[in-house]
Amino acid sequence: MLGPDSSDDDIREAFHMIDADGSGQIDVYELAKVIPAILPDATLDTLPTIIRRYDKNYDNQLNLREFTQLIRGGIGRDIVYRDIYTIQPY
Repeated sequence: MLGPDSSDDDIREAFHMIDADGSGQIDVYELAKVIPAILPDATLDTLPTIIRRYDKNYDNQLNLREFTQLIRGGIGRDIVYRDIYTIQPY
């Protein structure tokens, strides 16, 4: 499980699984595939708000550093690896 105390390696691995297109960024569409594991009550309408909260360079995507801050920022429930492994590339 990932959470505030996760290692850099675990967070990096999760980031690369979520980054389905391999761009080095997580966009709103990629985040939408895992948001139920992160914030079960979130809706598609809340995704841009989540990204804006952690998007420090204002490109509407999360890079690894920003994603790490999101995970360590205690945004809600831990991410369970089994939920991440079910992500299908679009």
